[in-house]
Amino acid sequence: MGCVSCPLPGINLDEDWQQHPHTELIHTTFIGGDGNFRLRRHNKGGGEVTDPSLFGDDGFYGPNETYKKFCKARDAAPDDTTVSSALINLIMITRQMSTSCVRSGAFMPKGTVDLTRGERFVHFDFALTHILSDILERGITRIVVSYDIACIYHINFHKRLINKNWLLMSPTEQETLKTMKLIWLVPKFHLASHVEGCADKFSFNWTPNVGRTCGEIVETNWASLNRKDTLTDAKIDTNWRKAINEGERVFLPRANLID
Repeated sequence: MGCVSCPLPGINLDEDWQQHPHTELIHTTFIGGDGNFRLRRHNKGGGEVTDPSLFGDDGFYGPNETYKKFCKARDAAPDDTTVSSALINLIMITRQMSTSCVRSGAFMPKGTVDLTRGERFVHFDFALTHILSDILERGITRIVVSYDIACIYHINFHKRLINKNWLLMSPTEQETLKTMKLIWLVPKFHLASHVEGCADKFSFNWTPNVGRTCGEIVETNWASLNRKDTLTDAKIDTNWRKAINEGERVFLPRANLID
């Protein structure tokens, strides 16, 4: 299930939505990207071979095998960030990057990827382009992308899409994307640590038709996904299921003995 607040032609928009006088304000898709440094996976056990995803490529992660090939092809990207080599040997997945609607906070399908090293531009490229491809098909013409480092990330974005080692978008999609209004902004709290030029150019406060969006809602999603909270939630569910089935658990063995 995707975001019910995002404009979806044929689902939650009128047939003449493109003629609406305030279409830029109402029919804009807001995308936020952020990395979580706590969602690690240590290099032990059989990994995905012995513990594959039951959802395959139909959930919130980008196509897995395609992503692996993409990372291999773009491993030498100049924007690569470094982490300890010892850490790489111990940890198979160092963190996770995910995208969500900046208004509702709903995670976006195919917008999540695992990171095997630092947080690189190419990782976000893969997740973001899968979302953009879906939006292009809907006919939405205005997109706001909120990212901690959008100020430098966006500079060579279109060049990375046509990198000779891996084409992220077809020529037709690239031409369509260029006709769209793609707005890059930095979340309000993060913007305070940027240079003065960023505060002027990438601020939600100075951008028309974004309402009072702050861009920070992507950060709040991680709270329920961190290790202890996730395990606690799973254990609460286990105890609940055991509680409602306790009568049957006690009764059935006794009934079998009587029989």
